[in-house]
Amino acid sequence: PLLYRFRVEEGSSGAELDKLSSVTLPAPFSSVQYGRGIAFAEGGQRVLVTYRTPASLLFIDGADVIPDMPQAVVTSVPVGAKPGIVEVAKSGVGGGEIAYVPCYTDDTLWAVDVATATPVAVIPVGAGPYHVSTLVGDELKRAYVTNFLDHTISVVDIDPMSPFYHTHIAEIH
Repeated sequence: PLLYRFRVEEGSSGAELDKLSSVTLPAPFSSVQYGRGIAFAEGGQRVLVTYRTPASLLFIDGADVIPDMPQAVVTSVPVGAKPGIVEVAKSGVGGGEIAYVPCYTDDTLWAVDVATATPVAVIPVGAGPYHVSTLVGDELKRAYVTNFLDHTISVVDIDPMSPFYHTHIAEIH
């Protein structure tokens, strides 16, 4: 499997894609399984991809200065079973970026520090979580997780100044 990097340019007939390079994913990620979600961190310098088997969050160097793209996979972080979409938010201590990964079979939301590629929390949510979306403002910092099997939305506090940081605080039915 390959991950391609494109540049969008304005052409004579509208927007055009220019393929810049590709990343060949290493074993065991080159099996028949595939990526589930993609997000960008560190201003586009890191590409994060959730992978079903093995259940992982891949960190790929997205910097334009990397000449040898096949060596661009920086690390992989094991996460819970059947990870879905990945979302990155500035919700870490000191404003650092945290990647949030819902894991469908485990009924959990994983929080992974982007700078260190380390899990910082595993948060129980509703049954069958798949998608996560974050809202990070001056007054409110929340993650909303869709729970496919429960037909609910879990609300998770992602404010590092809150006593309920990385806690499931409500369920929307």
